[in-house]
Amino acid sequence: MREHGTRRREESPDSHAPGQIDREIDVRSIVIFLVAVAGATLVSAVLMWFLFRGLLAREVARDPEPLAIVERTQPTPAPGPRLQVTPEKDMAALRAEERAALSGYAWVDRAAGRVRIPIERAMALIAERGLPPVTALPATPAAPAATTPSGVAPEKP
Repeated sequence: MREHGTRRREESPDSHAPGQIDREIDVRSIVIFLVAVAGATLVSAVLMWFLFRGLLAREVARDPEPLAIVERTQPTPAPGPRLQVTPEKDMAALRAEERAALSGYAWVDRAAGRVRIPIERAMALIAERGLPPVTALPATPAAPAATTPSGVAPEKP
């Protein structure tokens, strides 16, 4: 007796055709609720912005003026970086200056009679004359003898 399997099931009166919206769901109420929540959120955000601006203005008005000494002692900001536009040319110019200083004659201290001479000439003079004698260093005073907390110098073994 397979009647219930072979019989066609009757459709209930509240069933719907495909594509229809359930009659139990009130779409209009849901949309009104979502619009109300969005509106309340927007109104709250605007009110908070006005509140923030008002409180900020009140705090700025309450803030005392800085003392003149404080303004004068503020450190000056550091200057921006000085970047090289052509580092290769700058390096070549530096090397040329160094080469000229090492291979040319110039006064270091005219009053003392000190001059700068080329490296090759300096090496030839040292090879010819030898190094100048080393002057003796001044004698350093002897270190004070170590004492014990009682003020007596320890005996040497």
